[in-house]
Amino acid sequence: MLQQIRSLFRVLKSRDDFERGMSEELLFHIQQYESDLVRVGVSPQEAARRARIAFGSLNRTQEECREARRLQPFDELRRQLRHAGRTLLKTRGFTATALVTLAVCVGANLTIFAVVNFALYLINTEFNPARLWHVWPLAGWGIGIVFHGLGVFFLGSGTSLRQRMIERERRLLDAQTR
Repeated sequence: MLQQIRSLFRVLKSRDDFERGMSEELLFHIQQYESDLVRVGVSPQEAARRARIAFGSLNRTQEECREARRLQPFDELRRQLRHAGRTLLKTRGFTATALVTLAVCVGANLTIFAVVNFALYLINTEFNPARLWHVWPLAGWGIGIVFHGLGVFFLGSGTSLRQRMIERERRLLDAQTR
């Protein structure tokens, strides 16, 4: 498991090298297969054709290699972040409003979290300093926030939201082409 994680980080860190190496290795295998066919008496043109047919589409094979390395989520995340960045740069007023709203909401939540947990700490140390029970509501609240974030960003309705956005874009493109 640890080796898989190391391998994943190594690939993500040097993605261009990985892609280049994968392309070179696939071409090497195709050329090896071609030379094997030529050795058994097949013409070079026919050997090249058969090798391409046997290996199939290079793009599909490379995609299968990426899937084996579990790179799809990272590719999707990179595409989504680039799209979000381009969209936010196009609509600067919306971006400013969204950032201010986000900052105010995060600040308010953090303030409430700190005040409530500080009050629980004061109550705990005043009335029962031998038992540190104030840690449990703090941990529970933190765990709740983590699971809420996971649900919103990873397990929530992101797929249906994405599908709705794709459908909206398709309708806009259809309307423009008519």
